[in-house]
Amino acid sequence: MLNPKVTLLFIMLCVQVHAEKISFNRDIRAILSDKCFHCHGPDENEIKGSLQLHSYAHATKKLGKKKNRQALYPGDLKRSEIYKRIMTEDEDDVMPPAESHKSLSSGEKDLIKKWILSGGKYEEHWAYQIPGKKTLPQNGEKHPIDSFIVQRLQKEGMYLSEKADRRTLIRRLTLDLTGLVPEIKNVQNFLNDKSKDAYIKLVERLLSSKHYGERMAQFWLDGARYADTTGYVSDKERTNWLYRDWVINAYNSNMPFDQFTIEQLAGDMLPNANDWQKIATGFHRNSMQAQGFNKPKEEYRLKAVADRIDTTGKVWLGLTMACAECHDHKYDPITQKEYFKMFAIFNNTPLYGKEPNRHGERITVEVKSRKVTAQVMKEMEKPRKTYIHIRGIHDQKGERVSPGVPAVFGAGQQGKKINRLSFAKGLVNGKNPLVARVIMNRLWAQFFNTGIVKTVEDFGSQGEWPSHPELLDWLAVEFVESGWDVKHMVKLIVTSKTYRQTSSISKSILKKDFYNRLLSHAPRHRLDAEQIRDNMLKISGLLNAKIGGASVRPYQPSFIDENRNNRKAKWVNSKGNDRYRRSLYTFWQRMIPYPSLVTFDAPAREISCVQRSSSNTPLQALVAMNDPVFMECAIHFATTLLNNQALNDNEARLSRAFERALSRPPASWERKSYLQTLARIKAELRETPNDVKALLNIKKPDSKSVQLAAWAMITQVILNLDETLNKE
Repeated sequence: MLNPKVTLLFIMLCVQVHAEKISFNRDIRAILSDKCFHCHGPDENEIKGSLQLHSYAHATKKLGKKKNRQALYPGDLKRSEIYKRIMTEDEDDVMPPAESHKSLSSGEKDLIKKWILSGGKYEEHWAYQIPGKKTLPQNGEKHPIDSFIVQRLQKEGMYLSEKADRRTLIRRLTLDLTGLVPEIKNVQNFLNDKSKDAYIKLVERLLSSKHYGERMAQFWLDGARYADTTGYVSDKERTNWLYRDWVINAYNSNMPFDQFTIEQLAGDMLPNANDWQKIATGFHRNSMQAQGFNKPKEEYRLKAVADRIDTTGKVWLGLTMACAECHDHKYDPITQKEYFKMFAIFNNTPLYGKEPNRHGERITVEVKSRKVTAQVMKEMEKPRKTYIHIRGIHDQKGERVSPGVPAVFGAGQQGKKINRLSFAKGLVNGKNPLVARVIMNRLWAQFFNTGIVKTVEDFGSQGEWPSHPELLDWLAVEFVESGWDVKHMVKLIVTSKTYRQTSSISKSILKKDFYNRLLSHAPRHRLDAEQIRDNMLKISGLLNAKIGGASVRPYQPSFIDENRNNRKAKWVNSKGNDRYRRSLYTFWQRMIPYPSLVTFDAPAREISCVQRSSSNTPLQALVAMNDPVFMECAIHFATTLLNNQALNDNEARLSRAFERALSRPPASWERKSYLQTLARIKAELRETPNDVKALLNIKKPDSKSVQLAAWAMITQVILNLDETLNKE
């Protein structure tokens, strides 16, 4: 039996070792930021009790006149005012106070206790430190991504799942890199390719597909708040689709991301800028634009400038810049003055007038023998004067400021003359701590549904700690060192074992990691709104795969537009094959977006969106089953199956339907169930000819129309299968 003193010493040692493992960035910062910074954070104008907790220097300052009284008091719980206040049961003294409607859990209190005991060490926020390339863990994994993922899994007693089968892999990869399901012939070719590099060849083929740029552009256009109307009440039509096509072409040509950044933020300011570099600046002409007879034009102009700062912050920096418009940021080290110094960078473009296509800076280019005018940015010869807006009120001017960037991400730019071009170059000079991390995190979320930092839009103090911080830093440095090569990074991700896992999961793993943050299996999730519509068109054979061009207006019910008869953006359904173009080209009407896309969580794009919400509602099922476009897809799908002379019986037709929709043949039980259902439906439709007439919109049903109607109901089910609407 151990000596009691030795036992006690051992326990104390264990407690100390555990305490030393407490990380301020990982364990404490988020608690203080969420529960304390609103009253005791960086905003010096809103400090309560003369106490700030965002830095060690502030937290250890003496409180009042009493000796040895400070908030933190590292290593001494008895003297620590923080500890006393979070543990007291006195309603007048407890922190956070009741009126804040915030409280600390027992676990959070325990973490703060251990942090104080361990010395109360502060750290600079991880996202504001320039990333250094981490040494790859030595665990036998050859792929750098897998080495980091496996290292974390091993710590938790977990492991990667087995490799997904080839049919699942080609469907997953094709959906991820093109947005569309694979062709049957391509699935078969991949299955037949027994070479060691079969998968690599598949990846390279898909990366060179013209549809790759379309898929990548979808996410970027959300962040760029691309739309075909001005927004606000008038919501008038404007021409900006050349910018959308520029984005698609930039991804397809694998334009380096630093160039991609500079041209969008300041392409007009480049020496001898060409037309397409100017068109790239449509990024910031995507702002909502008040039109008509609104009187406070200056107010709306300034709203557009503020939107450009907010959008730039979200897209490149992962920061909530708008929080500093009215006061110093309460959570992150961005002062109101720094905000308006950045405001000055974007405050030097002309005031755009009533008609968005007639006033303001424009450029006209010829596209396929047609002249098209696009809105672009232009720097004024004489810069505007910029003032701090007191409390964010545009006509309450405070101190005048010159262009500049917040110190937290302006490495190498302090003390220099700043304009849009130098600012854009500074973002991608390799010294900014945020940009490469933010972009890589969003790319990761694109393939795994959740970012390494879950709060994709917020890398600040309120953001979530990365699930794999070393991996994120490695990816960020690799991105910069590769020459900002996006395709290189995409290829790295999709060739990892982590990406190629099966999505199957055991109950034990589900208990350990319910949200799959450690990636012990591939994520399974519903397709994006555009993918759902595009793939119904693709599977049915209706899809018009044309790349680029003017936006189109696929079918939508007339009643949706009944209150907009006097608007320039009135919806007139497109004719012919234009109705079946990819959703990327659907006319994006901000105030009344295309209904089926909104139902499946596409944003309205009034403001920048870098992470879509995901819902699961009965309305989605109703739309997928009953939307006229989707019903047309089901009927056309059935028609192609019945008209294919190579498919001479129902079994062959069913197999072809499954191969087109799911990239696999039906299982024996599925084959039996569907064929029995088909026979039952046909028998019922023979007795109810009015149902056939209603479904097919015909006057006189016959045996062929009964056959078509029955198959249309089968194809409708296949198009609405959970497996069809999800990525395995």
